[in-house]
Amino acid sequence: MRRTLLTLAFCLCLPVTAWALLPDIERGKRAYEQGDLSAAQENLEPLAIRGYVEAQHYLARVHRDQFEATGNDEHRDSAIYWLSRSQVEYPADAYTLARLSYAKTGAPDLLIDARDALKRSLGSEPRKVVPELISLYRDYPALSSEEDLLKLLNRAVRIGDRSSLSAVVSWYESNQDAQANYEQLIALCSRHFRQVPDCLPPLTANARRLKDDALVTRYVTYALDTFPGSDVDARQLDDMASALLDDDIAAPAGHTHAISLLTVAGKHYPRAQARHAGLLLDRPDLASQQDDPVGMLESAYKAGSMDAALSLGRLYMDADFDDAEPDVAERYLVEAASVMSAGKYSLARYLTRGYAGDRYYPKAVELLVDAGRDGYERADYELAQIFSRRVGVEQNLVYAYSFALIARHNDIQQAQGLLNELRAQMTADELSGAKALAQRELDARKARRAPQQLQIADNTKSE
Repeated sequence: MRRTLLTLAFCLCLPVTAWALLPDIERGKRAYEQGDLSAAQENLEPLAIRGYVEAQHYLARVHRDQFEATGNDEHRDSAIYWLSRSQVEYPADAYTLARLSYAKTGAPDLLIDARDALKRSLGSEPRKVVPELISLYRDYPALSSEEDLLKLLNRAVRIGDRSSLSAVVSWYESNQDAQANYEQLIALCSRHFRQVPDCLPPLTANARRLKDDALVTRYVTYALDTFPGSDVDARQLDDMASALLDDDIAAPAGHTHAISLLTVAGKHYPRAQARHAGLLLDRPDLASQQDDPVGMLESAYKAGSMDAALSLGRLYMDADFDDAEPDVAERYLVEAASVMSAGKYSLARYLTRGYAGDRYYPKAVELLVDAGRDGYERADYELAQIFSRRVGVEQNLVYAYSFALIARHNDIQQAQGLLNELRAQMTADELSGAKALAQRELDARKARRAPQQLQIADNTKSE
């Protein structure tokens, strides 16, 4: 009896904070929804290992997001492992599992099987399956006919819950180059942004395009007032800030609003912290005495942000930075280049600045070609400049002109001046060859980026 009382007394004397250290599924889910992947993993992983299926399901999401942020194959493989364990109770995860497995193996049959599995589950779990099936058709249009897709989108709107509407919004956002789709996106989001946080970034971008400062302020204020509730998470705030900083929108940037959004989001989301630091470095007038942009970048980098690695690499490469250290810059840029087209571009610029010697120019060319094919449009102009000179690589005016044509096609302003200079030095045959080469490259890039080029259209069945 005395031993029992002593044991009880010992337990009662444990500090309350000790209980907070125990893993908790709900705490892990909240951390995930707020973009704090480290805290989410700390809470979910011990429970997933013990066999809690809900923890396995959310831990798979954590690793999926880490893979998408860093490109680290270990995160992809971990996501596949936990999805395989939890899918029996979460059949709607069939697409997520197939997409990650497809990224690993390149086997399109995985996507076909996922589509068929989701369609079989439509009758029993429509609220869970409809959003996943829309996401599958969004990413791989050849898996569905237009008729099936339209039926599915209408069904999602009729269901009307947050996940279904988010999927519809995501589909329209991915296809907003068509004006009718863009108008549908804005109309849908204007009605549902309180229910669907995914609506806030496109609405913010649209308000900026309209130069409607009052409307921008309305959406930003709403998001900041709602955070950190379940309706808005750190990623949405980061995406809203991105909409305010997007240089492709011909309207004044809302840097002050972006700072407000990133200040909150950066507490939970390393990418937002990195973006916040980068903005403060570009706009030191917006920084307070307490702000430490370099320290913020280093903290975000330690948390796994490749955006931070890229910014640090650029910072230490910059000759105007007092503490410029080329070796440190190279280390960061090599890491960023492994997962980001912008990283490849910046590493190529590092190699062509002479830090590593002229013998690395061919490597820079390789990086720039990859970056251009990945969609980093500035890379083609850099390639045109390299091939127009006799530095590092052999001069090739045909290559230079073809890359300059691609740069002009992508609206790089300086490209036209370089084209004029090159044209004066080239023969008619050389010009003709350069134009043909540029067209072949553009056609190849278009085919490479189009999901519908998968040879799976014949296997698509109507619902």
